[in-house]
Amino acid sequence: MKSGFPINSTARALLFCTAIIQSDGPRGRQTGTCFFYEASETTEHNIPALVTNRHIVEECTGGTIRLVRADDEGNPLLGQEVTVKFSGEDWTHHPSSRVDLSVAAAGPFLNALQAQGQAVCFRMVARAMAPSESQLETFDVFESITFVGYPNALHDRVNLTPIGRRGFTATPIQLNYGGDPSFLIDASVFRGSSGSPVFSLSDGVYREGNTVITGDRVLFLGVVARAHLVKGASELAPELGYEQMLDLGVVFNWISVEEAVRHKFRELDISS
Repeated sequence: MKSGFPINSTARALLFCTAIIQSDGPRGRQTGTCFFYEASETTEHNIPALVTNRHIVEECTGGTIRLVRADDEGNPLLGQEVTVKFSGEDWTHHPSSRVDLSVAAAGPFLNALQAQGQAVCFRMVARAMAPSESQLETFDVFESITFVGYPNALHDRVNLTPIGRRGFTATPIQLNYGGDPSFLIDASVFRGSSGSPVFSLSDGVYREGNTVITGDRVLFLGVVARAHLVKGASELAPELGYEQMLDLGVVFNWISVEEAVRHKFRELDISS
């Protein structure tokens, strides 16, 4: 069967770098976003990893990742789900407990599916999509961003595609917000958005410094971890209190993702 939705644009490719992830553990069921990342590029093939937030898989007993079946050309067969099961031991956390990232090797899952005759549609976030030093110099404080995921587990349940959202950087991506390798985004971030990859996506035209360039560009900036909340006391029932969203999200940057991936694959003794 041939796909009726070929991946023929940058934006379409971003839809299929993510998957919905659910884990079970001491804190109950956690639902979020994970995405495929190019862990290593060799002369023979690319080695894929799966990246998500530590808080989604930490101490979990197991869980599932829901993917979309692919046709013979690697394009999606929309609505045809393939489910992958994982255990808590599959995930390795970033070496710093302050960085909310975890990584699993995707190869074993994909190989097992292939042995069952099941091909899945996915695209990797390439390491080359990280911003270079010269590109970083062109980023101002408030830049448009795009992130893809499953806010409150919301997605197209018929076609099995995620939700894309847009916002702006709220702090400079060149600075470590609060001393952590992170920055803030001005965007609506909800439970389930955790693990969403964040991009600078320019379709048709973009700016580098004072130069306007015609063409497409996508840069990988980091991973959504959580929303900023403000806590307060209710006037009617002060003992209850409340939490209010500030529409600010915390994003761990591309450097911390690469650190987490390298940590995982050194553990597996796979060179890059």
